[in-house]
Amino acid sequence: MTPYEEIRANIENGNYDNRVKYSRENKDEYRRESTALVNTFRAELAVAFGLFQHPKEDRVFHMAWDRVHSSGYMEVLSEYQDLADLILK
Repeated sequence: MTPYEEIRANIENGNYDNRVKYSRENKDEYRRESTALVNTFRAELAVAFGLFQHPKEDRVFHMAWDRVHSSGYMEVLSEYQDLADLILK
């Protein structure tokens, strides 16, 4: 399985979904878990598309995230791939 396929499988299996239920009492825990999941997703994207430790990776991720994260991780994956192709080809 390629890194891209692993990311798709992780998305489909809900591996980036926050399992902590949000409430006033645990909002800090919820935010920490959300941040950790997004950071894992981002690192996996960077490795899959050859942008790990690339100087433009931060910009690529934030552009993809800001444009489409409201539509879900699959859309971020697609947008990141398109932007990575612009940088690397």
